Amino acid sequence: MGCTTSKPGTLSTITGDGADFLERYTLDRKIGEGEFGIVKIVHETKNGEQSSSNLKPQKELACKILKKGRIFKDNVLYAPLSPKMLRAECDILSTLSGQHHTLKLHGLYESPSNIYIVTEYCAGGEMMQYVDSWYGESGLRIEDLRRISFQLVDAVGHCARMGVIHRDIKPENVMFVQGRRGSQLRLIDFGSGTIDASFAKDNKHDAEEIITTVEQADGTHLQKHLTFAGSAFYISPEMFQKDYTIKTDVWSLGVTLYVLVAGYPVDALQKAFNALQNTKSTDRMQELRTLPNMPPDMPDSFFEMLEMCLTRHKGRSNAQNVLHCTFLEPSAGSESALIAGTKDRHANFLQYEKYERAITTVLASMLRKVQLQQLMEAIGKFIDTHHMGFDSAQTTPADHEAHANNKKLQIITVQELRTILSQLQFYEVISTMGDIQTDICYGQFAYHIALLRQFVTYQDVDEITTTKNNNDSNINSELDNSNNSIGRKWKKVINLRSKYKNNAGTTDGATKNATSNETIRTVEADDVLDHSVNGPGVWNEKHDSVGKMGGSTMMGMGGGMKRSGGGGGMRRNFSTPVLTDLSAYPTLG
Repeated sequence: MGCTTSKPGTLSTITGDGADFLERYTLDRKIGEGEFGIVKIVHETKNGEQSSSNLKPQKELACKILKKGRIFKDNVLYAPLSPKMLRAECDILSTLSGQHHTLKLHGLYESPSNIYIVTEYCAGGEMMQYVDSWYGESGLRIEDLRRISFQLVDAVGHCARMGVIHRDIKPENVMFVQGRRGSQLRLIDFGSGTIDASFAKDNKHDAEEIITTVEQADGTHLQKHLTFAGSAFYISPEMFQKDYTIKTDVWSLGVTLYVLVAGYPVDALQKAFNALQNTKSTDRMQELRTLPNMPPDMPDSFFEMLEMCLTRHKGRSNAQNVLHCTFLEPSAGSESALIAGTKDRHANFLQYEKYERAITTVLASMLRKVQLQQLMEAIGKFIDTHHMGFDSAQTTPADHEAHANNKKLQIITVQELRTILSQLQFYEVISTMGDIQTDICYGQFAYHIALLRQFVTYQDVDEITTTKNNNDSNINSELDNSNNSIGRKWKKVINLRSKYKNNAGTTDGATKNATSNETIRTVEADDVLDHSVNGPGVWNEKHDSVGKMGGSTMMGMGGGMKRSGGGGGMRRNFSTPVLTDLSAYPTLG
């Protein structure tokens, strides 16, 4: 795993130390791996005073084994996991006690170098993959939607009763316990969460020191929070204003239920986002009915439930009231209609997601950091000007609101991305993107800019090595700069670029220092990766390496985890997906 610095005492409350963990659990197969550790299936083999002669494997659990301290792995220096984030998530899991469809924590163990987090194992996978795998042949029916909705609302309601704000509810953070139809779900990944001060045991759970409240339409008062968190498409309007309460989770719940029936509307993402954010509409119900890809003939009670979730903050229902809405009542269970289109919507998005990851891999591999910065600046200018779409002298409040929504969501179409690359004369990148074979023309589909932003957050290792002696404190600040733990996973790709810089430098006459393993690159060597890859051989090497790194990803408590099979309650940030397995595109390169 590389070098780490031991730092005991990260967690405030633990079940035992490393020796206790190894005594209680038997390690099984690895199901995930990331920058900060691995995820393994474990079996509990000791329970209380059970004698060693009676030991036998128990049900499968998931265990994240996380390294503490700074980690140097694969020529990349990783900042340590945030102790505050770890403590916060573990405290929330302990508070929720795995009840009401929230992820169950089985144990926390800490050694001088590792943290062991044992949870239940969610073999059914994330919501979209689950629906595609188990309902893909026929599609969801109303009773399936009702069951899933009830369990998710129940989970959010339980969080609210315990003072917990999840702050990142979305399909990727909803997993299913079993790989079969009718499985129960679990709300996972509380790494972005917080606890209201009145519920927090030490009243210091969040950094917001001044506690203020906001009066609701029903006269109740809820604690105000100021820390921004979440994934853009699912974020409430008040979260964007950094002035929200526990009801922000109800909004994210409503958007997640919309995506459950309509799929993630990547072909009309900005339109859907603008409609969702437009809470000033005089006919909110009709606006919800006409959301992109919304199935026809959905029952009125479903839209009534959405309206309870997706309305202005002060008038928004709390999760407990949503739980008692007409759509979720047991007496409404007689309906058994098939929801049109669900057979294909999730599958189509999952296929596009592979394509989006593939073009991100092309950009990350073929562009140097300085050119990625140029690309990000050009994209920012494009959004500020082209997306405005109106004469500034004749603007209306609605125009300004639409433009603000464009900047909030931070997307451009794939065709717009190609246009910007052309303006920057990154022609080889455009050509390689065109080599990715698809069954559908994705030109008008949304590309998430957050994918690229992660690449320009951190320095490459050779840049860090060059400046380390002169400005070590600045390096630490650079590595720790992002509040989004998802960003750390991109260092794998930064490492990939660094490797190819080294390879290219060696090929073109650069010298390598054997003792420090640092590459001293010439100008000619840098030119090889100036804005394109010269020759198919170099790209083929990248393609092979990226393919080995590929696969879907699970994230949790600050570290990216590649996974095979189901999930153990780790998270993957939906708005910033990671590398795909490029073997899905055999003609690439």
